[in-house]
Amino acid sequence: MESITNNISHVNVDKFMSIAHFRHTRQIWKYLGFPMFSSRIKNFDFNYILEKINSRLSWKMTLLNKVGRVTLAQSILTSMLIYTMQNLWILEGVSDKIDSTVHNFIWVNDLCHCVKWDSLTLPKSKGGLGIRSARNINISLLRNTLGI
Repeated sequence: MESITNNISHVNVDKFMSIAHFRHTRQIWKYLGFPMFSSRIKNFDFNYILEKINSRLSWKMTLLNKVGRVTLAQSILTSMLIYTMQNLWILEGVSDKIDSTVHNFIWVNDLCHCVKWDSLTLPKSKGGLGIRSARNINISLLRNTLGI
């Protein structure tokens, strides 16, 4: 008798499906909004995060002044990514792409960047704009979730 997994036969799976009213699948791509990885994680596995950020930021570039763009960038990073970042370790390349997207959104159409990005990511009490890097957000959320 062919088995679906190493330990469960087709007959048992069919019985369980009829009792529990679940569908059987061999591939689970997402569970509770999180991607399920079965192999080594790569940068492109997190493209859905970058697409989500780009879809929220792209059309608003020309409609907002710099203060509005900074506020929107802060709210996007702190609200959209919280759920994912508190449960998954985001790769450094993905964090860098998120920061680059936010940087480009804030400095759109500016030929001269008068302030370094490192200065903007400082807390407001130290003269920055309080924009947190994606890596720092991810680390702090994971520490909080794990109780470290």
